[in-house]
Amino acid sequence: MTDKCMMVFDSCKSIKGYNRGIIIDFHRFKYFYVPNTLIDFLNENDRMNLIQIKKNYIENKEIIEEYLDFSESNEIITFTDYSLTNNFPKMKEEFYYPGSISNIILDFNLLMYDFGNFLVEAVNFGARFLQIRFFNKVSCDFLNDILSRVCDKGLYSIELIINYDDLFENKNLNLITKFNLIQNIFCYNSPKNGLEEIYSKQIIHSKQSKINLHQCGYVSKNSFSFTTDHFFESKKYNSCLNKKISVDEFGVIKKCPSSIEVLGYVNNFDLNIITNLNEFSKYDLINKEKIEVCKDCEHRHICTDCRINVSDPKNIFSKPKFCTYNPYISKWDGEEGYKTLAECGVISNENGFSIDHDKIAEINKVLWGE
Repeated sequence: MTDKCMMVFDSCKSIKGYNRGIIIDFHRFKYFYVPNTLIDFLNENDRMNLIQIKKNYIENKEIIEEYLDFSESNEIITFTDYSLTNNFPKMKEEFYYPGSISNIILDFNLLMYDFGNFLVEAVNFGARFLQIRFFNKVSCDFLNDILSRVCDKGLYSIELIINYDDLFENKNLNLITKFNLIQNIFCYNSPKNGLEEIYSKQIIHSKQSKINLHQCGYVSKNSFSFTTDHFFESKKYNSCLNKKISVDEFGVIKKCPSSIEVLGYVNNFDLNIITNLNEFSKYDLINKEKIEVCKDCEHRHICTDCRINVSDPKNIFSKPKFCTYNPYISKWDGEEGYKTLAECGVISNENGFSIDHDKIAEINKVLWGE
C-alpha cells in the first residue's frame, strides 16, 4: 500500500465548525463528527502519495495512522495508483437550477381553495418539489382530492406534513401508497421521535403536539438534508427561501407561510410580476456563511435556514429562532452539559456580535476535557 496515493471519495464532503467538523457521506446519507484537524488533513493530502504523507507527518505518526484507519474503515478514503485518479474527476461544487421557482408549499386548514391554475403556472416556472401541510383533521376524501389534483402536474416529489392520528388512525396511510410522488411524510403529534420507512416512504415522527401557520424554521437532526444539491445551494444561497414560494391556508401567496409580506392571491396572480418583486428574492443570497452562530456551526450546509422567524427580528443576520443547537460546545438543548449561547459568552445585540473564546474554552475543557 505504501506506493499508493490517498484519495478522498467525492461523495464525501466536509464542513468545519467552531468546535468540531463533520464529514457527510452523501452516497450513504450519513455523517461523522470529526476533529477539524482531520478535515484539514484530508483536504491538504487528497490524491497525494502515501509515503510522502507519512514523511510529512512523521512527528504526528500515531494521530495520522488513526486518521487514515478511521477514514478508510468508514469508506471516506481509498488508496489507489496515482495514474488511476484521473478516472475519478472531482465533482463541480456549484449550484444551478433552471427556473425561477423550485419549491412550493401549500397550506390547508378547514378551507379548500382552488390552487390548480397556480400549481400549473408554478411548474411552468420550474417548480418540481411540493410540500403540503395540514393544520387540522384530514379526511380520506379531502386528502384524496388534493393529492389527485397535484400528482399529474409535472412535479418530481411531494412531502406531506400531517397529524399522526390522521395518517395512522384514519387509514390515510393506505390511501397515499397509490401516490408514488410522495417521498417524505412528517408526522406531528406522534407518540415518538425518529425515522422509519413504510411503503418506500420515509416517515419522520415528531412528538411536537401541533403546527400552525407561523411555526416555521424548527431545526433538529431530523431536518438535515443529505443531498449534494442542498449542500452546494447552501454555500451560495439561502437554504430555505431561495426559489421558494408558498400559498397559505387562505390562498395568499407569500415567499414563506410565516411571512407577513403578501406577493399575491391564488385566485388572481401573475407569476411574471411576482418573481420579479424585490420581496421574492431579497433573502436569496443570505447564506449560512453570513448568519450569526450558523457560520460557526458544523451542520450549516445540511441544515435549513429560516429568515422569517429569527432570534432578533431587527437583525436579518441573526440565527434561526427555533434552533436549539450550540455549536460552540457541540450540545443540543436537553443534552447533559448544555448551556445557552449567552452562558457561553456569545452575545448578539445592538453593539454587534461577539464571542468570548476564553470562556468557551473553559466550558469545553470541563465538557470534553479539551
